[in-house]
Amino acid sequence: MDLRQYRGIYEPEVMSRLGNRSKVFSKKTRVKVRAINDRVFDLEFPDGSEKNFEVSPTPEPEISPKQKEKLIEALKAITGQDPDAKQIRRAVMEYSKAAAARMTNVITDQLIEAQYRRIAKLAIHSGNLYGTGVIKGPLVDIRLKTRFTHTGEKWDVEEKEHYSPFVDHVPLWRFFPDM
Repeated sequence: MDLRQYRGIYEPEVMSRLGNRSKVFSKKTRVKVRAINDRVFDLEFPDGSEKNFEVSPTPEPEISPKQKEKLIEALKAITGQDPDAKQIRRAVMEYSKAAAARMTNVITDQLIEAQYRRIAKLAIHSGNLYGTGVIKGPLVDIRLKTRFTHTGEKWDVEEKEHYSPFVDHVPLWRFFPDM
């Protein structure tokens, strides 16, 4: 019934009663669904450089012993003396914040390549129209990455496999949950 109203189609019993009269149907539901689609999308996906997610280190980040040794050596080179525990903690926190910033860039790039905004828009529309929107993912795809390297006088082509995440919209009528 809701889908017929969205599409501007009368119920079968109403159509039979109309006979030869006008069959114009006001599509107010379509206007409301489109408006709420846009509103929800704007709330979920802000414009500009603002992101709807954040990656940050834990209050007490842990890094590998090898990386910690590199940080301690770098601190020794800068100060000329052995760093104390507070300096090491501060250096580990700065390192973790930089790693979190790099991870934010990687995630943003992967979301753009996966066309997450477009797929989320389809799921939002399905959710507003039927009450349920389904996004399948994140899934992993193996893709080829081609690089050209210059060696001497010629260019060499290097193809390397890499894992790339992707997401997909599942129409509600093709969604079968696995219990």
